[in-house]
Amino acid sequence: MLICFLKISLAYEISKIPSYGSPPSRLTGATAVYDEVENRIITFGGFDYQLNQASSEIKTFDLTSLEWGILTSHSNIVPPGLDFACMYLRDDRKLFVFFGMSSIGNNNEVYSYNINTYTFKIEKIKGFNMLGRTLYAFTSFSYNNTNYVGIFGGIMITGLDYNLYLINMETLEARKMPYNDQGPWIRVGTTLTYYNNTLYMYGYVRKDLAPNDDLTGIYAYSLIEEKWTLIPTGDGPTPEIRFDHFAYLYNDEMFIIFGLRIDVYCIYDDIWKFNFVNQKWTLIADNIKDFRAQSANVIIGSKVYLLYGDKGGIVFNSILTIDIAYDIPIIEYVSINMLMPLKRAHHCSFVIGDYMYIFGGLYSYKSYLNDMWRYHFITESWEPITAIGDVPSARAHSACVQHSGNKFAMFGGTDGINAFNDLYFYHENYNTWIKAQVLGDKPSGRWSSCICYSNYKYFIIDGQNFQQAFNDIWVYSYNDEKYTLIKSDFNIYSITKHNCWLTTDTDSVKINIVGGSTFEFFPNSFWFMIQISSDLHTEVSVLLYSQDIFYSETKIVVSNNKMYMFFGSTWNKISVSYLNVLDLKTYKVVTNKTDVDEKAIYGHSISHYGNAFYIFGGGISHDTAIIPNIYTNLLYKLKINDGSEFKIPCSDGTVGPECSPCIEGTYFLIDHCEPCPKGTYSPYISAVYIEQCYPCPEGKFAPYKGLSYCLDCPGNTSCPIGTSQPNYLLYELSQSSIQPLIYTGKTNYITNTVLKLWYSLIAFSLLVLFFSIIFKKLWKSLNNVDIFATYHSQDLNVPIIYKKTSIGGLFSLMFIFGAFVSITGSLMNYTLNNITEIKALVPVLTLEEDIIAHSVIIISTFYMYGGDCVNNHNACIEDISYTIIGLSFSSEFVSCKLAFNNCIISLELKNVRLLLSSASVYIDLKESRSYASFIGINITSSSSIPTEISSIYTITKPPSKDYLFRGLTPTKISFKFTPSVFISESTEWPSFETGFHVSLSDDPVFGSLATQKNIYSQAYLRTLINIEKSDTGMMTQRRLNSTLFMFIGGLLGSVFGLMGIFTAIMVFTEGFTKQIKKNKKKKLVLEDLCENMEMLYYEFNKYKEKRPNKKLRPKCYQVTTNYIESSI
Repeated sequence: MLICFLKISLAYEISKIPSYGSPPSRLTGATAVYDEVENRIITFGGFDYQLNQASSEIKTFDLTSLEWGILTSHSNIVPPGLDFACMYLRDDRKLFVFFGMSSIGNNNEVYSYNINTYTFKIEKIKGFNMLGRTLYAFTSFSYNNTNYVGIFGGIMITGLDYNLYLINMETLEARKMPYNDQGPWIRVGTTLTYYNNTLYMYGYVRKDLAPNDDLTGIYAYSLIEEKWTLIPTGDGPTPEIRFDHFAYLYNDEMFIIFGLRIDVYCIYDDIWKFNFVNQKWTLIADNIKDFRAQSANVIIGSKVYLLYGDKGGIVFNSILTIDIAYDIPIIEYVSINMLMPLKRAHHCSFVIGDYMYIFGGLYSYKSYLNDMWRYHFITESWEPITAIGDVPSARAHSACVQHSGNKFAMFGGTDGINAFNDLYFYHENYNTWIKAQVLGDKPSGRWSSCICYSNYKYFIIDGQNFQQAFNDIWVYSYNDEKYTLIKSDFNIYSITKHNCWLTTDTDSVKINIVGGSTFEFFPNSFWFMIQISSDLHTEVSVLLYSQDIFYSETKIVVSNNKMYMFFGSTWNKISVSYLNVLDLKTYKVVTNKTDVDEKAIYGHSISHYGNAFYIFGGGISHDTAIIPNIYTNLLYKLKINDGSEFKIPCSDGTVGPECSPCIEGTYFLIDHCEPCPKGTYSPYISAVYIEQCYPCPEGKFAPYKGLSYCLDCPGNTSCPIGTSQPNYLLYELSQSSIQPLIYTGKTNYITNTVLKLWYSLIAFSLLVLFFSIIFKKLWKSLNNVDIFATYHSQDLNVPIIYKKTSIGGLFSLMFIFGAFVSITGSLMNYTLNNITEIKALVPVLTLEEDIIAHSVIIISTFYMYGGDCVNNHNACIEDISYTIIGLSFSSEFVSCKLAFNNCIISLELKNVRLLLSSASVYIDLKESRSYASFIGINITSSSSIPTEISSIYTITKPPSKDYLFRGLTPTKISFKFTPSVFISESTEWPSFETGFHVSLSDDPVFGSLATQKNIYSQAYLRTLINIEKSDTGMMTQRRLNSTLFMFIGGLLGSVFGLMGIFTAIMVFTEGFTKQIKKNKKKKLVLEDLCENMEMLYYEFNKYKEKRPNKKLRPKCYQVTTNYIESSI
């Protein structure tokens, strides 16, 4: 679709950070000269500690604007990287570079650089054939109206030198000066200073190399007399012997600044001056903290400029000035020391929190980088990042995309020799690179492609290699670790060096492509949209044609329905300096020319933070013409002025009119800062994703929302990863089981009940007996209830007469109560304990029945769960799903509940059958924060035994408290289902039932685990509940012990038997009592007889005394004790 658009002006403000630009890399051994015409310092070479190699760059520092710059080379001849070289700037604007040390040894060449033509040239030195050297003394001076440079000593390939050389800088003729016995002999790291037709050399030599006892001192070489002289220093104080110092002449005095001694390692942080008039040394400053060694140095007026250098292993890129015009030199910084990334182009850039990260890029021709830096937007400072893991090799032109909080992905790229097709992920929270694992086919190696991300899928579009550009779309599934070729030849032509972004619908993704060019550099003026459905069907449409969006090597920012396109190139030769804004709804384009330091850039990076754009690096141009292989490390901040029609929207992570960053403990959500959930914390400012809220580590907890740190767990409590409240029992959770019990009937109940009744009978009998003894009438009335009349004993030879007795009545009552107890016990035993249960394990193959469990409930508890678990309706969130394999069921019901930070997923199945020997329930939690410290599984199945269940609970804990469950590989927890059959002869239960008995099978198999730091390097939380069918089944039978007829017969028999027992006891009791009575009666008769005999004897004797001769005829008397007592 082609739409017309409107061009209007866009007012902007652009500033350099820092204002003086990006200083060079940290260097040692560089050389410097002063360019009086441009009022700038020019430096060359030095050892670059970021590149770990000597440099050949020419850098400038403008003393008017205090800004750094660079002089580029446009010639085939470029010096190698050199350190400890020396420079001289001639009036014709030629810059001469003498000797120095390269990576292969001393450099014998003298190079000249024409500042006007930007070209290098190798100069031929006439006269004496000087060998290249390093660590030599060097100075420039004018003598007899001729400009010279003087060189003394140094290290040559043939050894150490002690000669002085003069080079006429007009004719480039070298002369070896005469040497006499007063000369300084071989020395390195010394200095030469010109004063009044004399060169003064200062520096020391080791004692074993000196021809005399003088190890240091000032040697004067008279250009008139052409001979050396040692200048006496008198008895006053003198500097300690040193070398690698700085020497400058000011107001008839020579100043010696700093210095080293390496044979007995020592640094000298002082400044001395030597007065040529009185030939005395004076110490003018000591213990200077800003010591420097191996610095590029130059004097301008009274100020000595020290550029770069080191101090005890600390390397600098600052500029220090020492003003020696004062009695106490004034030391100031013109440019502060600042860590800066190397210059580069075609690198990757992304924003995490309030930091901008950059990786890799092209440093210079055939020189690629794989370093990482980050820039702090608040403090405006850089720092290097030393990542671990699978750090990608050096490369440029990679496709980069940021997603999911602190994660960044990078695909492909080139190092000038190889075209890469590897995919890497960088995780900022634990500073680690991880190389993606790939199963199956993958895209061919390429660079200058683009990449988009959506829901753990990475879409890679087009790109090029050395022979061609590509016209295809690949998608990499992070979960499956596989690439899929979605479409080839989908576009009008193959595109490279383009930009893309992605939007999503409910069932498709839309990839937008702008800019770029063909392999032959033909610009792409179309805005393509590629719609990819869930089944990977692809449709391509054109939304806009415009020559304002056809740039290559550009960068874009998409925000608030607008696309911002910054600079770039066309036809691979012309740079463009426009900032274009495309309204994604109206398709209107706002364009404005936006030069950066009057230079257009390309191959740069763009970062959006707050209400500004940050532009870093890139290639530069002159008058729109691209300067090949010249790149920058400058950082610019671009803001759109208030009067402009368009405003830069707040970046994600910043809110409000001032685009204030979300504070620590919060993250950006739509248009506001949302507090991190309980159990998590965030140390990040301007956090963009909830994934930047990290679960508390083990031993800590976060009881409130919005915390930037976690609290220590109280003693005697447990706090696994992600805890919101300390727990006293969580680590104590263990396996538990509920299984059907063996049927025991009501034996104990019946026994206890009958015993209580018998005890009641005994108590009743004793109570009746007690009251009968007290109350005679009660005892006599008992014969009315006697039912044993026919069983009483009869007298012999007496007609049988049935009679009722009190004892019979008492036993009758006892029998009636006992019969009640017996009948009650029999009835209870028949109704409550008439079953015998038989259990047996049988082979499953012998079970012909269709085994069905009426209900199976699977409850999965994910402890210390990180996600939401439920939606606003308290139903399972869409990202929670399950898959059931090997089970059939008539219905299912699933529910979710979030309780105490635990996600509980309950799955209830009805009428469940095991279709195979094994089945599985696969639970997939796809929330971005789905993780758990423990996993608890409870399976409850209806048993074949009515009213009984078989249930087992198991908790799976990681191998260490430092881990939690998170990742693509599911944790496997195995259970065993034993088929069970129930058969009953009783009508109390169904005659036939089936079900399952549940038990644990194998030990759990851990799936993917993550630590608190690398938790978001994994995706999803998965659990596989494995259900195995047992080889044996459980057969349970409940049989009746007796039938109704058997019960009635037994009951009657027991009653009559009980009656016989009571009859026998009663007869025995009556016989016993009768015998007792009989014995008592005999005793009484005998006692009466004895008493009567005594009385008779007494009476007889008394009568005989009165009538001794009269016979006595006794009468029958009843003698009683009373009678005897009264008679007595």
